[in-house]
Amino acid sequence: MIVSIGEILFDQFPDYRRIGGAPFNVAAHLSSFGLKTDFITRVGNDKDGDELRSVVSSYGLDPGLVQEDAAYPTGRVEVALDPKGNARFQIIRPVAYDFLEVTPEALDRVSRADLIYVGTLIQRSARGFETVHSLLKHRNPTALVLCDINLRPDCYTEKTIRETLKKTDILKLNREELQTLSQLFSGPEQEEEMLTWLMDSFSFRMISLTADADGSRLMTSRGSYSMKPKAALSIRDTVGAGDAYASVLAAGILLNWDPEKILKNATDFAGKVCTLKGALPEAPGFYTSIKKEIHGDNDD
Repeated sequence: MIVSIGEILFDQFPDYRRIGGAPFNVAAHLSSFGLKTDFITRVGNDKDGDELRSVVSSYGLDPGLVQEDAAYPTGRVEVALDPKGNARFQIIRPVAYDFLEVTPEALDRVSRADLIYVGTLIQRSARGFETVHSLLKHRNPTALVLCDINLRPDCYTEKTIRETLKKTDILKLNREELQTLSQLFSGPEQEEEMLTWLMDSFSFRMISLTADADGSRLMTSRGSYSMKPKAALSIRDTVGAGDAYASVLAAGILLNWDPEKILKNATDFAGKVCTLKGALPEAPGFYTSIKKEIHGDNDD
């Protein structure tokens, strides 16, 4: 059982909008893979909130875990794309997910989870930070915490990051985020040294580092593994690629895949998402190949 905690929102592009929020994207992918997944979030008491609750349900996620806020609106992000399809975000605040609460239902799901996915954007408010860490205190001692760092400007503090990393088993981040952590913690400047410093300082089981065209790496106690993406992709935009990667990372860890298999499937799936507009596919057939990997080879 996987629990994802965090934001769901609307990504407003120049000429269209899509549903987003990394924790929701990851939960939607994992549920679409056929894995038991719960998603804990908060939306406004508004039309957008009603629409998002319906979407959550359409992905097989329990809408009863979607809290409703009477005072603040549903989350929204303004997205601008450069000529290469890379995204820049303006994250609106305050919004409903900034006021996520600890509820009996949320505590119950977290206490029964095998893996908990959490990011840092949901913790930009004092309430969000307190709620996330209160929930994590109630996790099963054997549960794994996968932290997907999401360092948006003015949406994190040194305390938020440090306290989250203390509770993390698997850290996922990109090169830019690695550099930010190096500056935040006065760590080594070189990539290899910083990764080693993080592993030693926080006793992670695994670090997942993504590096766009240079591919991605997995660092474990047994060694470091790397893979480059396929070169022939027709990229429409990169929104949601990291979330797609994280979803396969989570699945692979729970299924005890070896690092090379995780890298291959996560890289392939993230690349496939880059061929879409937005972060999530509209056709269920999009998941056919990854579902075969997950349900056909779960003895690995």
